Amino acid sequence: MRWGRSAGAIMDVRAQVLSVSYDVDGVAGRDARIHAIAESLDALLPSEHSGWADIGSLPGDVSLIARYGPERAVIVDAVKRTADAHPTMLAFRSRPRSVEPVRLSDRIGLREWRRHEVYTELFSLMGTTYQLALPVQPLATGRLRTWVFNRANRDFNDDEVELARRLQPLLAAVDRVAVASRPSVATPAFAARSGLTAREEEILGMLGSGMTASSIAYVTRVSPRTVQKHIEHIYAKLGVHDRVSAALLAADRLGRP
Repeated sequence: MRWGRSAGAIMDVRAQVLSVSYDVDGVAGRDARIHAIAESLDALLPSEHSGWADIGSLPGDVSLIARYGPERAVIVDAVKRTADAHPTMLAFRSRPRSVEPVRLSDRIGLREWRRHEVYTELFSLMGTTYQLALPVQPLATGRLRTWVFNRANRDFNDDEVELARRLQPLLAAVDRVAVASRPSVATPAFAARSGLTAREEEILGMLGSGMTASSIAYVTRVSPRTVQKHIEHIYAKLGVHDRVSAALLAADRLGRP
C-alpha cells in the first residue's frame, strides 16, 4: 500500500477503521472487547504479538491484555519490571500529551537495542525485535493507554506508521466508549424528567467525557450531521447552549431523586 493524499486512500482507511467499531458492537466485558478489537487490528497491522496496555505513573503499575501463549505470566512480569526503561515509554514521557504512533526503531538503533536491558529481559522472551506503539490516551491524563504491535523479523514501514496515525482518532474513540464502560453522566430518572431519549442520553455521556461530534459519529455509526441534531435536541431539552453546561447539569442531578 502506498500512501498519497488521494481521497480514495483516505476513504479506504476510513472504511477499514470503521469496521473496528462494528466488531466490538454487542461484545460484553472489557477484556472481550479488547480481544475483538485486536482481531480487527491484526488484519491492518499484522504482528507476532499485539496487545493493549494501561500504564500508570508508579513503577509496575501496568495492566496488560494480550495473547502471549504459555509464557504469559513470565512476559507480563517482565513488562512490568522493564516498562520505565523502555525507549518507547521514555518517548511518551518526553511528550506526555502526544498520541502520535511511536516506532521503536526511530528511538534506538538495532545494534544498541539488542544490547538494551528491555530487549534482553523482555523481547528475547517474546522472540520479537521490532515494535510500533499506538497510544489511544496520552500520558498527560494520568494513565497512558496504548496498543502495541511486535514483530520478529520485519520492521514497521512508513506506510504502516501512517496507517497507525490514521487509525488513532477512531481507536481513541472506541477505547473511550467500547473498552471502558460507556460513559454516562445522567441517571435514568434525570433522563426521563428531561425527556431525553436513550440515544440522547448516550450522546450526552459521550459529550461529558470530552468526545467530539465526529468521534461520536464514528462510534455510534451515524453521520456527524445526525449527531449534531441530537446535540441540538439535548441542549433544547436541558435549556443550555453548550456541552459543558449540559454535562454539568446532568452531573449535578446524579443520585438525586
